[in-house]
Amino acid sequence: MLVKGPIMRKEEKEKENILKINWDKLEEMIEDKIKERIRYFEFFEYAIIDNQTLLIKIYDKDESNVFHVFTIKMRIKNDDLEIIEIY
Repeated sequence: MLVKGPIMRKEEKEKENILKINWDKLEEMIEDKIKERIRYFEFFEYAIIDNQTLLIKIYDKDESNVFHVFTIKMRIKNDDLEIIEIY
């Protein structure tokens, strides 16, 4: 029998799958991770790329304009989000 990777239990696989997480919890995890690095931002939007990867767009505003500040690529690992890249 050929095994291609480590054998994971069902619970461990679900921790590594964004699609299985409660949406409110996911948004809270994203916001907490952003606040670790950025003191102030107006709002964020996110897109799920696959079952482990997210793209998060961070926005700010001045008196009358909303503008895109940057985009962060995150991946879920061990029930936490880690930053992969910043654009």
